[in-house]
Amino acid sequence: MSLTEQEPLFSIVIPVYNRVEPLHRALTSVLAQDYQSFEVVVVDDGSAPETGMAIAVLVAKLKDNRIKLVAYPENRNGAYARNQGIAAAKGNYICFLDSDDEWLPTKLSECTEFIRKHPDCKLFYHRYSNVRQGKPEPALPTEPIKIGQTAAEYSFCTNRYGGIQSSCITVEAGHAKSIRFNEKLKGHQDWDFVLRATATLPHIGFVPEALTWRHIADGNAGMVSRDLNYQFSREFFSDYRRYFSLKAAAGYSAYILTHKRLKTWPKPDFDRYQLLAWLYHPYYCYQQYKQLRQLQTRCTRLLQYCQRNNIQYLALVGVNAYTEFFIGHHGKNFAGITLIDKTKRVNTMFGPSRPAAELMLEDWQRVELVVAMTDHHFVSMQSDLAPYTAKASQMYAF
Repeated sequence: MSLTEQEPLFSIVIPVYNRVEPLHRALTSVLAQDYQSFEVVVVDDGSAPETGMAIAVLVAKLKDNRIKLVAYPENRNGAYARNQGIAAAKGNYICFLDSDDEWLPTKLSECTEFIRKHPDCKLFYHRYSNVRQGKPEPALPTEPIKIGQTAAEYSFCTNRYGGIQSSCITVEAGHAKSIRFNEKLKGHQDWDFVLRATATLPHIGFVPEALTWRHIADGNAGMVSRDLNYQFSREFFSDYRRYFSLKAAAGYSAYILTHKRLKTWPKPDFDRYQLLAWLYHPYYCYQQYKQLRQLQTRCTRLLQYCQRNNIQYLALVGVNAYTEFFIGHHGKNFAGITLIDKTKRVNTMFGPSRPAAELMLEDWQRVELVVAMTDHHFVSMQSDLAPYTAKASQMYAF
């Protein structure tokens, strides 16, 4: 049936894991759309029992029969969850929305208008704005994809760090069901889907408006791709090399691999990918080495402070490249390091990271110094810790 005969029906797939309030915000933004022909498939990817119950209660309280909840007990990953949503979708087009993002009210109407003008386009996307501490930033990506440009060149050369975000994608349903996400990947799932979904398409559509707000958590750059380790990103590139031109390969090597390699401990060998990065992007690579030296200086300053004050037990706040680098390089100098993060769960040589609320009294008593591993979120981190320990008032700024 042509779109001129019937309004397009959107299926909105929202994967969620252990989130309730952000999911409420995301769903509220969908229900506030000025175009109302849609269904929503919320996929609970094995949240903890209490959180899973809270998600079910939230969906029930919204009292909208367009919202379906798919839930299963075991946490798989975002790719598996999205595939469950794709399988359950009944709409003509599928949109993805991450549970911690939200849409502006005109999102679906803008998508509808684009479909009317470009009925043969199977995949298109729009801009987004990062939101930090409630303030939206300038729209990204700054440049649209060019005619004939591949997704790889656009993502890793034009926009450098990945230009097409999942919460901004609309895909023709049949195409999405034939492509699906790679469930074997623990990360880079957006890249996988976009690279494969666009490989056989004559063009990728673009809506210039910023219609998604991506909420960046405190102390987190908001990019999962940055948090995955060097080896994983290198293996991803090797597996997907056929989708990369030489130009795209150089961009990925520089803007993804070089950034990670310099912060990995022990540092991986200089290989052909690094050579490619230096040949095509020497200034960026130089800047990365310069930033590495600055990071080393900050780590040395913290280490010397601890040595002068005989500090053996640290609490590092924030799971990010700073904490990974410090623990990798200097962790052996401490009797214990407690890693604190509100949402991220990682394992280190000192055990898993935990939210502050899960630390026991004896954990706080053992900690001699609390360190905020951040550039911009010291105040919010201090505020988050204040209910749990008086040591937050003397928190060290990394």
